[in-house]
Amino acid sequence: GKAADDLTDEDRENRDRHENHSEWEAQLLAGEERLVELNARFGPWYYVISSESFEKVRLTREDVTKEKAN
Repeated sequence: GKAADDLTDEDRENRDRHENHSEWEAQLLAGEERLVELNARFGPWYYVISSESFEKVRLTREDVTKEKAN
């Protein structure tokens, strides 16, 4: 390869694009590995519900706490 001082602007842009793409690929691979790990761990009991259903069962702090009796 060329020495850093001999790079054209286009060469620098291509190098930066390549580095960014390599970082993105590494993050993608890490994310996919994490996905497999989480699916193995939580897959048997994890499911998605609508926000409407969630709001019906969601408890607020006021729902689960009360004033301390003196």
